[in-house]
Amino acid sequence: MFSKQIMKDRAIESKIKRLIAIASALICDFCVEHHKKLTYDEGITKEEIAESMLVASLVRFGSGVRYLKGLYND
Repeated sequence: MFSKQIMKDRAIESKIKRLIAIASALICDFCVEHHKKLTYDEGITKEEIAESMLVASLVRFGSGVRYLKGLYND
């Protein structure tokens, strides 16, 4: 399966890839649940998941603020 090849340890270890995946999934409830199960299956802690989600949320917040500033600068 193609996704299994991508998720293997290479330049980035699979644990980090799994955390990237769940953080990237924040716009889809089904995707979050799917990736949450996979992270738990791999022994990733709730604290690690929460922190990756917080980082993703911070990036999205920053992007949103940038576009909001653009709205008022027009």
